[in-house]
Amino acid sequence: MKGICLAIALLLLAAPPAHGAGTEEVDREDEMILGFTYVGLATVAIVGVAAGALGYGVYVLALGGDPLLGLGAGALGTVIAVEIGILAAEAGVRHFVKLSSLEALPEATSPIPAMHYAVEQHIGTTDMDWTVIKPNFFMQNLLPSGFVIKAEGKFYLPMGDGVTVMMDCRDIGAVIAEVLVGTGHEGQSYKISGPELMTFHAVADRFSEVIGKKVEYVNQDPAAYRERVAPFLSSEWHLDAVMHLFSEVVDGVVMPTVTDTFEQLVGREPIPFRRFVQDHISVYQ
Repeated sequence: MKGICLAIALLLLAAPPAHGAGTEEVDREDEMILGFTYVGLATVAIVGVAAGALGYGVYVLALGGDPLLGLGAGALGTVIAVEIGILAAEAGVRHFVKLSSLEALPEATSPIPAMHYAVEQHIGTTDMDWTVIKPNFFMQNLLPSGFVIKAEGKFYLPMGDGVTVMMDCRDIGAVIAEVLVGTGHEGQSYKISGPELMTFHAVADRFSEVIGKKVEYVNQDPAAYRERVAPFLSSEWHLDAVMHLFSEVVDGVVMPTVTDTFEQLVGREPIPFRRFVQDHISVYQ
């Protein structure tokens, strides 16, 4: 899903920017996207932009997600993520943008947030400008549930009564684009969220309202869910890490909160889950 956020950011960078906070109106005829090149194990995309009215230079967007987690060892994933930060600094990158998570905290024990936090701490020790973007659960994570919602009117997750502030990848991409081309984002850690705090029972209610039939959230046994998703994850370590993260949602280890950071950065309200379902109605109906 982080790759989707990156792709959206690149598309937005190729188009005239929205006039959100920190974004200047410029003549884009002098500028062009040079493209992006993957470095290392496809975990960092360097976005080259020709020097134009804003003198963008070269920026780096670090993806600390799935590509790193497919290595088979959590410690190795962190080491490689940190090494990419070193390579970026050596290459003269001026601005390092890290897509992290709300759960990435000093006390994090779950492997994925702990890895994010370690990388955040490392880039803060370099001479590069840096910005950290911290969303929560991606709405697009529920796209694979479309088939079973159509067939059974149900979706299955081992989330108990845990809560989330789901965010649309389109909004996350908008924040990435603003941070890359806007001003005043250096040294900032942005906690961004969707517009509402929801349990997954509430998510089922939103589905029901939009698609016009009853949809039920099934709190699946973690062992059964693990068996179901194992074929789709890249390693045993990745599978363990995802299950650990989901168990923390159930236990309320990190309670997400709704923030207004997205609106301050982009200048509009974030996409609500109801709108997400409407925009993908063919997937679910």
